[in-house]
Amino acid sequence: MLVAGYVISVAAANISIAMFGPAAAPVNAFLLIGLNLTTRDILHDKWSGRGLYFKMAAMMVAAGALAYAVDGGTARISLASLSAILLSGASDTATYQRFIRSRYIVRVNASNAVSGAVDSVAFFLIAFGSLHTATVISMWAAKLAGGAIWSLALSRARH
Repeated sequence: MLVAGYVISVAAANISIAMFGPAAAPVNAFLLIGLNLTTRDILHDKWSGRGLYFKMAAMMVAAGALAYAVDGGTARISLASLSAILLSGASDTATYQRFIRSRYIVRVNASNAVSGAVDSVAFFLIAFGSLHTATVISMWAAKLAGGAIWSLALSRARH
């Protein structure tokens, strides 16, 4: 269920961006990418030591492939999404591991803060060729807020 939520959240975010452009980014960031980042962290805990990196990479590629298939084949958006997923995933894992001995809420939100920033910058640079600073900052803030809410809502899914 968590893997499906992860993959579907990416596809839904891509469809929304393809349909509505950058204006949809803050809403996507709060609802969908906040879910995405938090789900990845819960799976990080569940898969720890059992093929974690292979499973994470496979899930990220599957999300990017589905996003490409459902967003009408908008190559630029799909490439931006996949690149952002992979870059933010790497930064998320590094940050999450740095805080692995901290309480769940601390490690999830610390990794969301870093990976949300990486995701926002990478996506906008690749998708639109510029940063649109106000939108990138609002996306990052929305990912932080959405991730915090999703981390509380999904805390029971960790077990």
